[in-house]
Amino acid sequence: MPTDNKVLEFFNAINEDLQRQVNEITDEANRLKAAQIKKAKRSAKKQTDAYLRTELANMAHSNGRRVAAARARAKQEWLERRAELEQQAFDRAAQKLAAFTETPDYEAFLLVSAQRMAAHFNGGEIVFTLRPADEKYAEKIDGAVPQPCRFETDASIRIGGCRAVSEASRLSADDTLDARLESQRAWFGEHSGLCEKDATGE
Repeated sequence: MPTDNKVLEFFNAINEDLQRQVNEITDEANRLKAAQIKKAKRSAKKQTDAYLRTELANMAHSNGRRVAAARARAKQEWLERRAELEQQAFDRAAQKLAAFTETPDYEAFLLVSAQRMAAHFNGGEIVFTLRPADEKYAEKIDGAVPQPCRFETDASIRIGGCRAVSEASRLSADDTLDARLESQRAWFGEHSGLCEKDATGE
């Protein structure tokens, strides 16, 4: 349906924005890694030159600890920076989704979502859960779904969309925009190309 295409295009745009954030995080991690390792090696060399003639063996061990400590600091800074940029990316995506809920297309999205979930249940009453701001759509959802419906609200749904539970089968489905966005975090982790070796250089 056209609405589904718009939602798909919307999420594709979000994925493109997340991929851009992935590239920024990768560049940031590489710069941080290079700077920290260079700094650690330069510090280690100065220490080695100062004590080379008298404490060569001891310095080798000491320098190893300094480099290890520098790597640990670089890794921690990288992890904190990655988490910060990732959260910024998802905050922007959440804002875009929130803006979508203020458009005429959002109502159509809710109806299609409810119909799709209802089609997977085997009859019986369906309990739909909406965010409080979307309670106004309950009557239209009720008219669009063939099964008997009951509606509840849940303020933990921050962005929009709905969840559904079949009273007969106890099957449930979550098609909230919150859940859709959260599922992108898994995609982000799998496709970002960032792992511990990016921070340690090993």
